[in-house]
Amino acid sequence: MDLFICSTALQTKIAQRIIEECKITDYELFYFTHVENNKEKYYFEKLAEKSKGSTFYICRTRFPSYFSNIKRLFEKKFYDDIYLGSVDNVYAHLVLSYCRFSNLMTFDDGASNISKSSMYYVSRRSIFAEYIYFLFGCRYSLEKVKRKSLEHFSIYPSAENIIENVKHISLFDDCVLSRDRYLLQGECHVFLGCLWSVVSKERVSSLVSDLEMYFEKLDNCFYIPHPKDNTTYFDSLERLPGDLIAEDLIIELSKKFKTVNVYGIGSAALFNLLGIQWVNVFTLIHSDLAEIFAQLSYSLIGNGAKSFHVE
Repeated sequence: MDLFICSTALQTKIAQRIIEECKITDYELFYFTHVENNKEKYYFEKLAEKSKGSTFYICRTRFPSYFSNIKRLFEKKFYDDIYLGSVDNVYAHLVLSYCRFSNLMTFDDGASNISKSSMYYVSRRSIFAEYIYFLFGCRYSLEKVKRKSLEHFSIYPSAENIIENVKHISLFDDCVLSRDRYLLQGECHVFLGCLWSVVSKERVSSLVSDLEMYFEKLDNCFYIPHPKDNTTYFDSLERLPGDLIAEDLIIELSKKFKTVNVYGIGSAALFNLLGIQWVNVFTLIHSDLAEIFAQLSYSLIGNGAKSFHVE
């Protein structure tokens, strides 16, 4: 029996591709999340459908109560292989600490795996926190997970990753991407939102205003807000429903339009859409972007994306 540990919708999609490519039939699923909504449950249920057992764990209890909760769930269990996406998360570390297993595999959690400034390259947990966690039974850390991982499954074929032994997998299988382009017409434009207070150095309102003017001039233009963004920006654009992740919404649009142009600001979803024949990926270049988003934009361009400007 294997175990998949997931905490985001994207992770469940990657886990599903691992299951398909490795022909895994006996597995359990542990899905932990800080939010409970239709999107989280939809992707959990899709992966749980063929599992031998599944747990949807909502992270509500405070430290140290969740230590005992995870211990009760896993302390008497044994797994052959464990597949983990959130290599830096204490909930995942507790599962590894309390159960027994033969092999540990890891897989991508989005662009954090290939961004050298992300938390997956440098631990954010203090020495004091490490000591306290150890006293309460946590025996794993970011570095230990990376050290013990036998193989890392990545959806980014040409990028360095957090672990050297990388096996490439595609986020989408061929049947999802195939379509009769001769039956489709026209193009659409999709702008992926972000957390605006994080992405801009200082002039958020000015940046948003410039972007609104840019996209209002385009036909068949849609907006996908960031899941944690509660602003009313871009209310003149048609908002796509939030029950699917951006990648799956793009797949749905491809059933109607011959070409889908996707725009964003150093978004992880842009990386995931690179290389799809009928998708054009555009990333913003702007002087007001925070350093990490500027770096991600240039990394996207280096991997085949195009730039767009609103200044």
